[in-house]
Amino acid sequence: MDDNTFRELLRQRGYAEPELIERNPNTHNAEHTHEFAVSALILEGELEVTTAYGTTTCRAGDHFELEGGIPHSEQYGPAGARVLVGRRT
Repeated sequence: MDDNTFRELLRQRGYAEPELIERNPNTHNAEHTHEFAVSALILEGELEVTTAYGTTTCRAGDHFELEGGIPHSEQYGPAGARVLVGRRT
């Protein structure tokens, strides 16, 4: 998925304008939840999201969504990551 397609998808699904998140290599965010739904497009690097249902690995061009309130952890790859993130409450 490209940037323009992602932004249009966010508009259609009621998400806020995305923000750019940049993470350093091998960053780990311990299990947590958000009060909002997340829709993300990986621009560069790699991100693994782990929930009770398993682990999803996302690389450049991949898109994923996570509803609010779902416990999850995040592991960023050896090159870090640049991610566009839209939020919806």
